[in-house]
Amino acid sequence: MQTFSQLGSEEQQEFYAQILDLKKEGFGYKRIIKKFAKEKQVKLSPGILSYWFNNGVKNIGGENCFIPKASPELSFVLGVMFGDGSLSYNKKRREYSLSLKATDKDFVEKFAGCGAKVVDKNFGFAAIKLKARKNDKPIYTTKIHGKKLYTFVKEIKKDFGRGEEFIGQFPAEFIQGLADSEGTCSVSPCPGFSLVVNIACSTNYPLLEYVKIILSNNYGVECGLQKTKSAGQQDSVIDGRVITRTKDLFVLSPLGLVESLKFLNVVGFSIARKVQKFDDYIFLREKYGRKKASALWLKIYHKEGRFWIRNDVKPIKEYFFDN
Repeated sequence: MQTFSQLGSEEQQEFYAQILDLKKEGFGYKRIIKKFAKEKQVKLSPGILSYWFNNGVKNIGGENCFIPKASPELSFVLGVMFGDGSLSYNKKRREYSLSLKATDKDFVEKFAGCGAKVVDKNFGFAAIKLKARKNDKPIYTTKIHGKKLYTFVKEIKKDFGRGEEFIGQFPAEFIQGLADSEGTCSVSPCPGFSLVVNIACSTNYPLLEYVKIILSNNYGVECGLQKTKSAGQQDSVIDGRVITRTKDLFVLSPLGLVESLKFLNVVGFSIARKVQKFDDYIFLREKYGRKKASALWLKIYHKEGRFWIRNDVKPIKEYFFDN
């Protein structure tokens, strides 16, 4: 005897429609369960029937049915899942999801939109604003629901080789999803007004090596791959506890300014905050030169901890600087 979750998508839809018909005919939970066990050899639980009937569930396995097929959206989702994304399973609701939490709302919305296309939904998943603690930045979250997609991603995370046939057709989107999650675009106004781009920081060395090869072979972007922290090293302090690394940490970065500019032009980031920082850097450097651009940067940005934060959202070309 099979459980309902072990059935294929088409069988789930067919049986669910029959269950709804039985409910309309006046069948109770026990009669439905007994009938399906005897006639279909399918085990149903009172809990799942209660959830369906009391929560107005209208589709099972159909609306969020996932068919593995290469696409820009799937590549972006996979890139995020090798970064900030995570797999989640709600046992009580029997809900399988890909989850993302981030401070950039546009990043969460793009992930949600790509996920909706991947599971063939007619409308996107919501990007929900979580309640932030005092002085903390707001955090946004979303979930892409679907057991087949969940299982597909879980298998690729276990064995990256299984994903290459899908990623290989749209590699730029995969790298962008990873870079949005794990990459940085930072400017150092002094000395020399320099731009530093990190594509990704990860403990997964084979993943970064794969991305390094793709960037070189497909886009002519040459990168370096270096270990930045070692296993056993004390890394940070969280709530007064010293955290010791359990794995080596590696960073993938373009080799110098020319390669960084090439990466940002051919692949780049999708997050508006990171894109704007790059655009501001190029505009100031090209129009004013490195020395003056450094001083002007300090009029547009202020520093919070290690990060440069823009003072407003006004386009850089609307600023009027004294000559």
